Amino acid sequence: MVMKTPILICMLCFFALSGYSEKRVCDKNHCLEQQQEERDATKQKIQSRKIAFFTEKLSLTPEEARKFWPMYNAYFSLREQLTSSFFKEICCKECRKEKGKKEVNVLDLSDAEATKIVNDRAKLFDLEKKFHNDLCKLLSPQRVVMYYCAEREFQRELLRQHSEGSAKIRESRRR
Repeated sequence: MVMKTPILICMLCFFALSGYSEKRVCDKNHCLEQQQEERDATKQKIQSRKIAFFTEKLSLTPEEARKFWPMYNAYFSLREQLTSSFFKEICCKECRKEKGKKEVNVLDLSDAEATKIVNDRAKLFDLEKKFHNDLCKLLSPQRVVMYYCAEREFQRELLRQHSEGSAKIRESRRR
């Protein structure tokens, strides 16, 4: 069983990075480094597309963009941390198994543990309200509505592209 994990990681590395086009042999650390590089590159591409997308959709002036992006990036980073923490600790069974922890049964949580989780989750709502208020100070009400529509449209576009990419991978596996 000890040997299955490195083999599985190498297989995943091979499938993810090579697209079946060539055989790759890699150790665990090498695969993890490649996967991290790939994730970083993907995040950078998404960030670049997001900047162009929102700047166009919101018709941000250079002055507005100079104020909007630091505010948005700080908000998005904190939002990502809060949601990631919540899902990893409570909802993600696989993540808990990797850490050697048992699956969480919410009914088995103590009141103190549940209260901490609820309070941590409430921080996300506070963050969203603060960002909304800051956004309202920067943009007109109509453009704030445009922001929310653009946010949803951008997420849908990412999901659509992800689905198309997954379909291509499934199709290549059939060949």
